[in-house]
Amino acid sequence: MAAWLLWLIAAGLFTAGEVASLDLVLLMFAGGALGGMGVALLGGAVVFQILAFVVVSLGLLLVVRPVAKRHLTERTPSRSTASRSTWGAPPRSASG
Repeated sequence: MAAWLLWLIAAGLFTAGEVASLDLVLLMFAGGALGGMGVALLGGAVVFQILAFVVVSLGLLLVVRPVAKRHLTERTPSRSTASRSTWGAPPRSASG
């Protein structure tokens, strides 16, 4: 099987895992896998493919992930659950 195809499959699996985790780490690994795929398509040796995967993944983790995470948390409204909103309040009866 061609190396670029294996990298593409790895990127797809990382992306599918990100859908489940929502932590933005696996998505950065998917970007790294696409970097490895690019080197494979250019005919680079496996060592250079792995090096591209590591460098691109680390770059995305250190630069893009903090910005994306901050952007997502700033735009997400905080929610107050019923238990927090009634914390310390006297119990209410069902009749009123």
